[in-house]
Amino acid sequence: MKVDLITLDCASSPVADLGTVELIALVRLCAQECAEEVRLVNVSPALRDLIELCGLSEVLEGRPKALGERFDDPGGPDAGEASSTGASASEPTA
Repeated sequence: MKVDLITLDCASSPVADLGTVELIALVRLCAQECAEEVRLVNVSPALRDLIELCGLSEVLEGRPKALGERFDDPGGPDAGEASSTGASASEPTA
């Protein structure tokens, strides 16, 4: 029997480390036999960044999406997130 969606709530994850990313990837791998999609919810910014750094965002969701949509993020910068000014590190400042 195949289900449409498995939701993985990451709120109880104590730390954002490679062990957590590996566990999420293993859940996704096992779930591919019985679910169309695995959705991550309540993903901390640190875990989101680590998943992105590992290049697993598209794999864990099964299809490419905008970053915010992948993680059920309503959009906008996260608290404490730096904003880009568009200045390059190689450009001299006045």
